[in-house]
Amino acid sequence: MTPCARFGDAVDIGEVLNSFAKGLDVLVGRHAGEEFVALAIGVTSEEAIAKPKMLRLVCTEKDASRAGALTRVTISIGLAASKAGDSLSEVLGHADQALYAAKRDGRNRIARVDVPDGAIAA
Repeated sequence: MTPCARFGDAVDIGEVLNSFAKGLDVLVGRHAGEEFVALAIGVTSEEAIAKPKMLRLVCTEKDASRAGALTRVTISIGLAASKAGDSLSEVLGHADQALYAAKRDGRNRIARVDVPDGAIAA
């Protein structure tokens, strides 16, 4: 998915994420080529869902140009909660599973590993 990474970089999604995270007590960083990780500590389940929903809406308000054509920016988000004894690697693995579920279910979605059907309405 390297072309998406280049396309995402053209939109400067990193700047969008950093701007969004300011004031929300969320730490955002690039994890891989096209993936970012956001860490929120001490949030309720409701907040853990509400913040990514707001972020998804912020991203869909952005337009990007590719080969002369304008397109809407989309973002898929995978959520995972840390449980006592979980390593960072395990939590990231759960979030990665949720991310791929969101992409598999149609992209521009939020998915959680602890929700049986996987997807939260986009």
